[in-house]
Amino acid sequence: IKPNFVVPKSVSAIDVHLMPGCYNTEHTKDDVSQGAIYDNGVSVFSMGLFGENLDDIGSSISLFVKTKYPKFKPSKILDMGCTIGHNTLPWAKTYPKADVHGIDVGAPVLRYAHARAQSEGIDVHFHQQNAERLDFPDASFDLIFSSMFLHEVPRKGIRKSLKEARRLLRPGGLMLHMELPPNKMLDPYNSFYLDWDSYYNKEPFYKPFRDMDPEEICNTAGFAKTKFVQFIIPSIGQFGNAEVKKAVKEQKGRVDDRTGRFTKGIHWYCFGSWK
Repeated sequence: IKPNFVVPKSVSAIDVHLMPGCYNTEHTKDDVSQGAIYDNGVSVFSMGLFGENLDDIGSSISLFVKTKYPKFKPSKILDMGCTIGHNTLPWAKTYPKADVHGIDVGAPVLRYAHARAQSEGIDVHFHQQNAERLDFPDASFDLIFSSMFLHEVPRKGIRKSLKEARRLLRPGGLMLHMELPPNKMLDPYNSFYLDWDSYYNKEPFYKPFRDMDPEEICNTAGFAKTKFVQFIIPSIGQFGNAEVKKAVKEQKGRVDDRTGRFTKGIHWYCFGSWK
């Protein structure tokens, strides 16, 4: 983990309203308290639906990708907006030979992420960087992932982050973002419900993100229309490995009130593109 934790001048890739003190507040030298608060908060908020290690999203999606694309063997993986690495570590478990990295703008959450990964015996490299302007050279990664990250970012930040992902991907690489489904895929009631949740949960970028077209923003970032992908993946914790693998062959593209919502029978929506 990088020793210099100077907070970037632009922190649009950070959600400042969900945690007391935000993700980057430091009370002491080498502070990890915001990471601990986040870890506990996710545990309470998810009501057990994320599993014992709170890693259901990463575990479900990484298994799905490995099953659907058996010849795809990424040697270097990046998690954008990783916070404490809940969904970063599953990629290292699924692809144990890969060099796995996570970035976030908050130093305390990254310190906690580093300690947490070490406690589980998993090697992951964490960096304090802004997803809109990353320090990695062109064509550095085979797979770039994020989970519940883009809806915490203003529209211009989303577009910049996707352009950065394209720059960093090697030819034949995959970008994949787990998110709430876009409004265009929802029926009127569920669209209204998530818009209501956006307003009353004080999520200023949540609805504007869902009003965007995933295929269009990938295309605007430079990805070919023919390379766009989107999947609906059952929770590995609730359905088991067999159902996740079954979803590889039975993608129907429908979303409902279980998609990305904290409820029994939860499924994860993700979209992205190959380069």
